[in-house]
Amino acid sequence: KLTLNERFPRLAVARVVRDDGALYLGPVSSQRVANQVIAAIHTAAPLRRCTKRVALDSSEPPCTPAQLGVSTCPCSGDCSADQYGQIVSRVLLGLTDHPELLLEPLSARISELSLAERFEEADEARDRAQALATAIRRTRTLSQLREVRSLVIEWPGLGGAEIVRGQLAATWSKDGQPSLFTGTPDASSTDAAADLTPATAVPKELVDEMSVVASWLDQHSHRLRLVSVDGELSSQIPALRSFQPRKKPADSRAATTAPGHGLHPPSTSPRPRRARSMEVPR
Repeated sequence: KLTLNERFPRLAVARVVRDDGALYLGPVSSQRVANQVIAAIHTAAPLRRCTKRVALDSSEPPCTPAQLGVSTCPCSGDCSADQYGQIVSRVLLGLTDHPELLLEPLSARISELSLAERFEEADEARDRAQALATAIRRTRTLSQLREVRSLVIEWPGLGGAEIVRGQLAATWSKDGQPSLFTGTPDASSTDAAADLTPATAVPKELVDEMSVVASWLDQHSHRLRLVSVDGELSSQIPALRSFQPRKKPADSRAATTAPGHGLHPPSTSPRPRRARSMEVPR
């Protein structure tokens, strides 16, 4: 979280979301990932790294990061509240509406390390950048889903589902087809979903479900028909870049999912025929 309730905000790892005026990012999967996210932001913006409260007339010696030139040190009086406020404003924009303000400096740092053949450091910088991009993406996704009180979608010819505050509330199928979300029986809306409001912290047990629902909606958006929506499900923010190294395409035969398994509805298109060799007459 970014402690906006302090005179000179700083980054800190939080295990519980509180109504304390701070900006929370995530959730993330572990303490290690949280530290990677903080390290990435520190690389892109010179926020203070000390944990003490800064007094009005503080004049302590600069901390080690400040001496190395990688952070500011309000404790020593080398940065006024107005100057530090500009840094915080840039970080706020980078964590919300303009992620490129933080991700572009990280990308430049990765390129700089690679050109200097400092490949291990470049890999570490890439991992930190990917952790930050993933945290911003997850925060944005959960926020968007929680703004939608009810979302009813239909896969023409197969069935449909209702999603309440990002949680799967009901599913139905047509003509004996498997449910869109295999393993989830047809059900009515749950009280737990209806009680999840944008101001409520997402419980840990719902984060994974909401992430799966968001991924499924994004993957199959071109096949789905929007029946009704109570709220707003849109974003003017462009998609975030990925810092993951590119992988070789997997064998399509090995990646095929059997009908009715996982989150992939059975295909309604015929299987393509294998091409046959032909002998051209002379």
